[in-house]
Amino acid sequence: MAFIPDGSDYGRLSAGLVAHPMALAHTLDQNTLRALLFPNAWQGNRFILDDFEGDTLNTFLWTVDGDTGTTSFAIPAAGSTISASIVKGDTSTDDNEGISIYGHATWSGDKNAGMAVRWRSSVVALTYQELGFTDPLSDYTLPAINDIDTPTITNGAVTVAVQARDASQTLTSMALITDGNTTYATGKVNHGTFTPTVDTWYTSIIQLKGDTVLSYIYDTDTAGAPVLVAGGFQSAVAAVEGGTLVQPWFFFGNKTSDSASVDLDFIAIWADR
Repeated sequence: MAFIPDGSDYGRLSAGLVAHPMALAHTLDQNTLRALLFPNAWQGNRFILDDFEGDTLNTFLWTVDGDTGTTSFAIPAAGSTISASIVKGDTSTDDNEGISIYGHATWSGDKNAGMAVRWRSSVVALTYQELGFTDPLSDYTLPAINDIDTPTITNGAVTVAVQARDASQTLTSMALITDGNTTYATGKVNHGTFTPTVDTWYTSIIQLKGDTVLSYIYDTDTAGAPVLVAGGFQSAVAAVEGGTLVQPWFFFGNKTSDSASVDLDFIAIWADR
């Protein structure tokens, strides 16, 4: 069985508390090394990792919204039974109620923006969700996609690159949905037949590369050993207008009277400066 380092190894490095990544250069391929160093190359890159530490959500980074009766995304109160640094939200027991968290529209494909979020939900059946990038929306209690089977962009959106699923549709698994203003038509690429499992952690990544979109879904229930799910990598070329400013976006809603709780462990966003 492969050795998987855990948090206890971090403070026991024989050469000091933290070895500089460059010290590992001789053992790492160049792609891996570049990925490790990217967050630290702040003079040329933008990189934000919000691990949701502290008592309250960082409202300089994030805005939350939700329908009446829902519980918007928030850091659980101190002393609660939640041990991890997360934000938690809950849809109400009314049909078609949604919650969302989103950032500022200062990112773009032309700057190679990317987003990663680790998430899990207590309900999979008759729920719908979106995550990725959109331009500003008209209503943040509604999704940007109003039909998964034959994707239709709505809610004021014109540039969209999201992983989306709607368990009330014919297609109940996840798909990559894209749209690029008037430049590119709406497109859909299925993420195989991937459907999340209740209370299982997943990490989703949307990477923009000019007008191209790369999409990944990992099973990260074991956080230190991510596994790409079946059908977990998909891409779309000539899919978004890379010059349009977009915002990071996570939305979750229900299609029934059963409420669903949703946890987010972190959100990371990055781009060229």
